[in-house]
Amino acid sequence: MKLTNVQPALEPAHFKTVKAEKTSNGNLKLTADLTKLGNGKAYRLGFEYRPVQSSLNEEFNQKWTETDVYPITQTGERSLEIVVNNIKSYDEIEYRLSCIRMV
Repeated sequence: MKLTNVQPALEPAHFKTVKAEKTSNGNLKLTADLTKLGNGKAYRLGFEYRPVQSSLNEEFNQKWTETDVYPITQTGERSLEIVVNNIKSYDEIEYRLSCIRMV
């Protein structure tokens, strides 16, 4: 079967995590870059984080902790600070971006 004149149903947003840095007050600043809005006009952006663990089996790893989410309507870099008390005593964390299209 050959399909012709096929158009995508939607164009997704393009975003990526950029960097994480410790601030002078000990908080952790996470930054993401939304480079393209796609079909959506507004999104909610947040992060998820957890301590780095040695298990390759996701079932044994600690669950992700979600940050607050914030509405965004334009492309560009956005940052969010996690207060040092919320990170507990983690030596290392892994984090990921959470971007949700608002309807």
